[in-house]
Formats: sequence, structure tokens, C-alpha cells
Amino acid sequence: MPIIVAQVFLGVRPEESLRLHWEHFDFEARELTIPPEIAKGGEKHARINQIPPNAMVWLIPYTSLTRGKILEGIYSKSAFDKRMRAAR
Repeated sequence: MPIIVAQVFLGVRPEESLRLHWEHFDFEARELTIPPEIAKGGEKHARINQIPPNAMVWLIPYTSLTRGKILEGIYSKSAFDKRMRAAR
């Protein structure tokens, strides 16, 4: 669920969301920081996205998580796309 929330509510690109870690979320400040090494297009600075209240509702069960990828396991972009199509 967190990966979908990141894409739908926070505007994170699918490729970026596959590389997000819980360390990138600051739930107290309600911010998601996307470091340059994750951002598409070789951005030189981190991108900070505000977490809106409706997204926080979905993320509340995960606020105690502080380490690791938000999507555990090894998934390729094509495998992720296939799962998203199947979910529709």
C-alpha cells in the first residue's frame, strides 16, 4: 500500500517508488525526501514532497517503520507494472 500512496498522493514516479526507503519519510514534518540518487533525470538536489492529510491516513499504520525499503523484496519495473495492471 505505501508504494501506491507514494505514487498517487505524493507524485512519486514508479521507478522512484521502487527505490524508496522508510528513512526518506519524515512523518512528524509530513515530508518525503527523494534523494538525487533516486530521482529520475539526475537531479542534483533532493526533492521534498509534502505528505497531505489524506495520504497520512493511509500511512499511519507504517509510521513506526524507520528502516528498509517501503516495498520489500526484489522487484523489477516490469514485474511491478504487471502487478499494477492485474490490480486494476
